[in-house]
Amino acid sequence: MHHVYLRVSTDHQDEENQKTGVIQWLVDHGNPPMMLHTDTASGATSWKNRKLAGLLEKCTDGDHIVAAEVSRLGRSTVDVLDFLRAALLRGVTVIITKSGLTVDHSLQSKITTTILALAAEIEREFLLARTQEGYRRARAAGVRVGRPPGKTSASKLDPKKSEIDKLRAAGVSVAAIGRLLDVSRATVQRYLDRRQPTEGDQTK
Repeated sequence: MHHVYLRVSTDHQDEENQKTGVIQWLVDHGNPPMMLHTDTASGATSWKNRKLAGLLEKCTDGDHIVAAEVSRLGRSTVDVLDFLRAALLRGVTVIITKSGLTVDHSLQSKITTTILALAAEIEREFLLARTQEGYRRARAAGVRVGRPPGKTSASKLDPKKSEIDKLRAAGVSVAAIGRLLDVSRATVQRYLDRRQPTEGDQTK
């Protein structure tokens, strides 16, 4: 089955343009059985929180998801790559009609996803750099960055307070506590810093 995914805006013309192009592609490729799926959610929303996730869940090995453009799957390279990987794990082929891109288990697809992965990594580095630059500018302007003083939120480690106290009393390092509780060392350190801000708990 070919599942046609249309992510549309409130503009009716936008939906018709997508539909026309995709339908023509299907006709040119043997006019296989197909179903239309329309989604009005923003592309800035993760695909996991859009109808696209439900559509993928319904697909079975050998199905196809067809979209007019890569941008209909998501607006970030990271999100698109994550969806493509999830589709491949289910044995679902993804087809982008405007660019003629087919993502399956072929060598060409592996090359494409490798390039996308590299682009995603670059995108993450740029985002981190922009975020850090924003923090530096804010601090230089005298703007307080982060949670206001005295405003602390509950930690997922709060229920483990007794266990953590016993481990610390026994001399267990912060890193080791993190491994025992299946959280990062930084998470444990933040929890300890929040509880004992004046004691300066440090990783051993």
